[in-house]
Amino acid sequence: MKTKILLTILCSMLWVGSTKAQLKVGDAHLDGVVAVLNSDGKTGLIMQKSNISKALNHKDAKTATTNLGNGWRLPTVQECIAMYKINSVLKIPATAYWTGSPYGTQGYVLTFSFQSGTSSPNNTISLRGDNTQSVRPVKSF
Repeated sequence: MKTKILLTILCSMLWVGSTKAQLKVGDAHLDGVVAVLNSDGKTGLIMQKSNISKALNHKDAKTATTNLGNGWRLPTVQECIAMYKINSVLKIPATAYWTGSPYGTQGYVLTFSFQSGTSSPNNTISLRGDNTQSVRPVKSF
């Protein structure tokens, strides 16, 4: 009888230890915050916990994001749309952000507004660097 009770306790401990808490959008995960969760509940997109400290031109935004290493990149417009839809949880500041989505001719990329939920083409070539937007890097997990 004692053996059966001990075996039951041991099995229940192993089962509890093998289950992982389900991730939710907004949870801290790895080195970011879960921004988009795929249907498997185990993979998706994380974003940096905050914007890069200042608005940058597109070239500097790409460099700063790449310098974070480990897969960080500018989000696509589609990823921004998904994050905008759940921004009540994510609380991304309502401003325009650079994306990694090119637009038409060379030198243009789409920006995304977390105020209006829309994207628009923006010229990335600015020798003076006056064409700046906010930056919120993302990466897949």
